Amino acid sequence: MGTIIYGGFFSLIVVFSILTILTVYDIEFVQHSAAQGSIEECEKLKVENAGSSDGIKDLSNCELIGVNLRNADLRQADLSGTDLSGADLTGADLRGADLKGAILYGADLREADLYKADLTDAILTGANLRDTILESAKLNNVKLQYAKLYKTILADTEFVNVDARKANFCGQNLSDKTFFETNLSGADLAYSNLTYAQLKNTDLSNALLKGANLAGVDLSHQDLNNINFRGANLFASNLEGADLTGADLRGANLINANLKNANLEKSKLLGTELDKAETEGANIEGIIFEELKNEVSSNAKKLQKKSNFPGENFSGANASGKNFSESNLSGADFSNSNLKNSSMSEVDFSYADLTNADLSDSDLLGANLVGADLEGANLSNANLSGADLSGTNLKNANLKNSKLFGTKLFGAMLEGADLSFSQIEGSNFSGSIMQNVILTEVNLSGGFFEGVNLSDVKLNDRNLSKIKFHNAILKNTDFTNSDLSNTDLSNAYLNSATLTNANLQNANLFSTDLGNADLTNVDFSGADLRQVYIKSSKMENVVTNSDTKTDSCFKTDIINKIICKIFRIFTPSSPSYETTNELLENYILRSNSD
Repeated sequence: MGTIIYGGFFSLIVVFSILTILTVYDIEFVQHSAAQGSIEECEKLKVENAGSSDGIKDLSNCELIGVNLRNADLRQADLSGTDLSGADLTGADLRGADLKGAILYGADLREADLYKADLTDAILTGANLRDTILESAKLNNVKLQYAKLYKTILADTEFVNVDARKANFCGQNLSDKTFFETNLSGADLAYSNLTYAQLKNTDLSNALLKGANLAGVDLSHQDLNNINFRGANLFASNLEGADLTGADLRGANLINANLKNANLEKSKLLGTELDKAETEGANIEGIIFEELKNEVSSNAKKLQKKSNFPGENFSGANASGKNFSESNLSGADFSNSNLKNSSMSEVDFSYADLTNADLSDSDLLGANLVGADLEGANLSNANLSGADLSGTNLKNANLKNSKLFGTKLFGAMLEGADLSFSQIEGSNFSGSIMQNVILTEVNLSGGFFEGVNLSDVKLNDRNLSKIKFHNAILKNTDFTNSDLSNTDLSNAYLNSATLTNANLQNANLFSTDLGNADLTNVDFSGADLRQVYIKSSKMENVVTNSDTKTDSCFKTDIINKIICKIFRIFTPSSPSYETTNELLENYILRSNSD
């Protein structure tokens, strides 16, 4: 009896010691996330590193997709070639880190410190770099498409052969910066400070330079046609031989600017300051000195390409078949309007009212629909590829046969929407509300669904392998006969879900809520079932094998029950664990070896 008590006491001491180490060194993500590159799957992640006072240093060539490294100490760490797509690196200390060739697609690097970090050949497409320190960092050959770089600290940083297409530099201080062989096409540089920046051999096509400070910048012989320079400061800038065809220079400061041999055909110069500007040999044919009349009411006769009608009332208007692509219609009222078969590529519909509007068969490629209200709208057969619908209300909208390639739907409301036969490859539905959504014949394998709410949705008889449902709400969702192998369901809420006959081989179910779920005939071979909540779940004929990962919560003896409860005290995000008779009696009824 004394031996048993002593053994139990010793076990508790061991548990407390382990938990203390986990708390101090914050390596829970390393131990428990098979889908995110665990210590078992990455040769360079050594156990001794986890317990080192210097922190984990060698993470090269690891797969750490979606890993939580918030506020991690990664000074001088080797992260070369590591896949950190979607990783949370907010506040991380990455000073002097080696990130050559690292994949940081969609990573959150807000407030991270990358002083003197080497990012050569790194992929930062869609990364959030707001308030990030990139002072003296190496950015050679970096991919920064769609990255957020406003308020990023870029002191002593040069851009050499950088792909920054459609990156957001709005309001950024880029004075004296060198942009050698850099692609800034479509980039948002509005109100940024580019004084004396080196922009030779830089692609600025379709860039937004409204209100930017370009004093003293050499833009000679550059292709600047149709660029928005409205209100920009181009004092003493060199625009000799530049193509400014159709450029919007209204209200711009061109005092002392060199416009020799520049092409200003059809450019807008209302209110432009041209005092002492050199215009010898410049082409001024068709220069527009008059402001276009912007007053419109409910009719849409004046809608055309690159129109500027923010906040205007078009309610009930008929603009069917019109081309008003690249127009600014933010906050406009298009409720109950007919926009069928219209060309609206790259239009700004942010926060617009499009309730019950007919947008069927329309081209909305790359459109900005952030925060727009599209409840009840008809978007059938519409092309929304590359569009931004973050925070958009699409409740009960018709999206049948729509194209959603690479579409952003972060936090969108899609409750009751019909997405039947739509194409969603590369679309990001993270954090969106998709309760009762219709997904008939939709291939979900190409989408991103972290944190999504897909409650009460029929997903039976589907191939859902390798999809990321991390943190997703999947209450009452039907997964009958579906393939969920290698799927990330960590920390997901699957309470009352139906998973009968589902394939969950090698799935990540760490800290998943499966309470009241039907798990009859589920194959858990190789799955991570640590900290799983299974109260009142149906567990008949469950399949496991020796690679199935469990923890003390699955053990029946009193010591392990105590250990489980203690562990859960230190992991408050986990639901309180309660086992069932079904689990105790029928868990591991058979295995793949049978």
